[in-house]
Amino acid sequence: MKTIYIEYIQTVLQSVLDREKHQEIQDELMDHMQSIEEEITKNGLNPKEIESTVIMEMGSPDELGKSLNRIYGLNQKPLFLVGISSLFITGFNGFMMLNSENFKLSDWVLLILGFGISLFCVGVVVRMKKLLDQVRKERIYYSGHPKTYVEKLTDKVFVRGFGLFIIFVIVLGLLEYFSDGFESNLLVMMSVYVNNLFLIILYTSYPKMIFSENGVYFMRDLPGFVSWEVVDNYEWKQKFGEYELRLKNKGWFGKVHIRFSASEKERLDNFVKTR
Repeated sequence: MKTIYIEYIQTVLQSVLDREKHQEIQDELMDHMQSIEEEITKNGLNPKEIESTVIMEMGSPDELGKSLNRIYGLNQKPLFLVGISSLFITGFNGFMMLNSENFKLSDWVLLILGFGISLFCVGVVVRMKKLLDQVRKERIYYSGHPKTYVEKLTDKVFVRGFGLFIIFVIVLGLLEYFSDGFESNLLVMMSVYVNNLFLIILYTSYPKMIFSENGVYFMRDLPGFVSWEVVDNYEWKQKFGEYELRLKNKGWFGKVHIRFSASEKERLDNFVKTR
């Protein structure tokens, strides 16, 4: 495979967010380029002229990548799965609230907490769906690979998540002294933990951040989009070995609720400088 063809394909794939489709697209593009090369070789051109003609026939890699990204986009099955499940859990918590009898203060606190987290999860799904549909139409310059973030989340899934669940069980047990209401409260606690897992599924299914032609998409915690005009004015605040991004907008700093590693910070800094 010729270097100039490899570079062309890599530029195209840079705009295609669905990495599972990269190999398929690469094979199709290479077959098409080889077909063009075989056709124009008959014209007696030298190798350099053949390569430049093939690239010209293929068209702009930026526009081709943008078109392919519009076709493939990102797999939204995790969104639908989590969205439907969160709606079900929200309905369950709402049913518990409407049919509650003789609930103590601790029961209401836990129930409202579960209902609030369920609604938050639904809100994240709706927001992420809107952003994924929006970024699908744009030229992509960089997208973080979800798998690199999955490794960092291992302790959150198995240690922090399960630890939070155990703490809830212990606290509720102390408050209720294992009374008759314990079983229903346990169901609410489990719904809280399940919603926590749902959010982790979402966050590990999509890139942590995406650089597009119009700005930066942040796909963690509270997913959002920030235009490059706003990103141009920002600062970093270091916390516990990681970096917190604060965007300057109308004289004040708006915190982006995502922690970045040193390498991610450097990537954003370099991209903004060279943009």
